[in-house]
Amino acid sequence: MFAYYTKEDRELLRNVKAVRDYCKQIINDRRANPLKDGETADLLSILLEDEVYHNNDEVIVDECITFFLAGSQTVKATDGNILIHLIMNDDVRAKLMNELKSQVFTSANGEDPLSSLTYEKIQDLSYFSMVFNESLRLEPPVIFSGVMKFTEQQTLEGVNIARTDNIIVNLHQLHHDPDQWIDSERFLPERFDPESKYYLTPSGQRRHPLAFSPFLGGKRICIGKTFAEIVAKLVISGLVSRLEFEFADPKQKFEPKILLNVDQIVQPKIMLKAKAVKI
Repeated sequence: MFAYYTKEDRELLRNVKAVRDYCKQIINDRRANPLKDGETADLLSILLEDEVYHNNDEVIVDECITFFLAGSQTVKATDGNILIHLIMNDDVRAKLMNELKSQVFTSANGEDPLSSLTYEKIQDLSYFSMVFNESLRLEPPVIFSGVMKFTEQQTLEGVNIARTDNIIVNLHQLHHDPDQWIDSERFLPERFDPESKYYLTPSGQRRHPLAFSPFLGGKRICIGKTFAEIVAKLVISGLVSRLEFEFADPKQKFEPKILLNVDQIVQPKIMLKAKAVKI
């Protein structure tokens, strides 16, 4: 039994109950209106059909909230990093704006540019995808993987790993490996352009396929990979179509960027100013 003593505690309880009730309403709606044949199953449909979760709404709600919180926090960090890198790199911002103007914001003058921002139009933003990937490379929103263990003792590259050893993948170090990345500390979206010299390693070879793994891979690849890129394209494109950002302190542009990821207990504050613009 929980005891809530303060006004803030009682407000927290009401908010938690409201969110869980909303999730349960969605679950009931999906049960009453299941997907039709041929429709792609989403996460909720998979959970409703899984024997582990079947008829256990509380556990399904827990899973849905976990995915929501994980997705919202990682997307927030990624979008914030992209926005700041655009402020610090005028050439990157100019290229991105040219792509958005030619492929997305095609409405006539005087119309709200957001009326042109559709899911279909953001699919082929090749330069935006490079910017998105470079932000994830330089500053992955989650800098290391979850803990993994082997089922039996292993020897990898001469290192003995016992069953009791905890193993993580250091994504930040992986993405900054000087053997894999030219000028590894610079923000260079062209690293993901096959026509650019930065697409190769400093020795001129193709990069290792796992050198860039912000979502890891294989069967355990992050379920939110596509979601994150879609949200970034919509949010960042929408913001820069109406607002022009700059640092509140102009000196910030010439200083090393403050790291921003969801693993930090205390998040840094980077103050910006915004003014309305017409794209």
